[in-house]
Amino acid sequence: QFGFVYISGRMGADIVVVYYDETNETFGVLVDLKERTGAQMVSSTTWWTATAEGVQGFIAAFASLTGPDNEDDQVTIIKSSQVTGGVASGTVHDSGTILRNGINPSLVWFDGELFWADDISTAPRIVRFHKDEFTTNIGVMESSVIDFDITDDKVLLSLKLVTEPLPAATQVVVKYQIDQDGTWLTAGTHSTDTATEKEFIISTSSTTRTFRNLQLRLELTGTASVTPVVSSLRVFATVVKGLRFWNLILDCSDEMGALQDRAWDGEKLIDNIETAGDSGDVVAFKDGYHSLRPNDFNAHDVIVDDYDIVMDRPGEGAAHVRLREVI
Repeated sequence: QFGFVYISGRMGADIVVVYYDETNETFGVLVDLKERTGAQMVSSTTWWTATAEGVQGFIAAFASLTGPDNEDDQVTIIKSSQVTGGVASGTVHDSGTILRNGINPSLVWFDGELFWADDISTAPRIVRFHKDEFTTNIGVMESSVIDFDITDDKVLLSLKLVTEPLPAATQVVVKYQIDQDGTWLTAGTHSTDTATEKEFIISTSSTTRTFRNLQLRLELTGTASVTPVVSSLRVFATVVKGLRFWNLILDCSDEMGALQDRAWDGEKLIDNIETAGDSGDVVAFKDGYHSLRPNDFNAHDVIVDDYDIVMDRPGEGAAHVRLREVI
């Protein structure tokens, strides 16, 4: 059972078919196409020089290799594949004369391990990178820029991180950036062994963090064998501008209806309140209770949050109404 088969080659050199046996975990060269058929890559020096980057991309297929100084004969994996996942900074391995020849060998990322065919000698070499050979144990995750679909100023109250039970010697650092100002602020560190959640208080009575948009960052530190697993990061915030509420007790008697100059009785007043409360529509509230002068009022757009009708006789009674300002 083959886990995969792929073709590896370079300019003017052998083209080989490389295999990996998933069952037995063995790998190697299945066939040398140049030896069998005479096939080889196009070897025009001019074409190679002019299009080196594109050719290397084609040969590598899944990822790219870049090495340090040519004299030290080493390569370091520093790039990742958009197709197969990613390769963070990886182990440095001896590469013979690969860099002196300007060759970018083929890579395949498979089942959490990396396979590399360098195609240097007459017997092409296959190198297998094990999971524990990767030296970087730090991962970073950054969110998109979010404003919660509210453009007003908001107060960042707290952040709550939820993880799977945290392995020993690992941690998650939570950071945030306000209004894309380029500065990452540290909310705190989650590092208690086996803990599954931690809340970070951001705004207090002494410090208030306001923002219009927010970006979040998680810095995960693991070991050679384990890593933190993040389940969620919740943001708790509120709009800076406060909402106004009014709690009213309204007389819904026939006598009060007659004072409206509309020939309304108590039943009509009650119907109007019930209609406004049940519809959820925005209604106009003319607040004249602060003044004794006729037609002296402040106008507000409101929604009836809640109401309660107390009937003390047929068709008449009192209404307890709670209004909420619409902004």
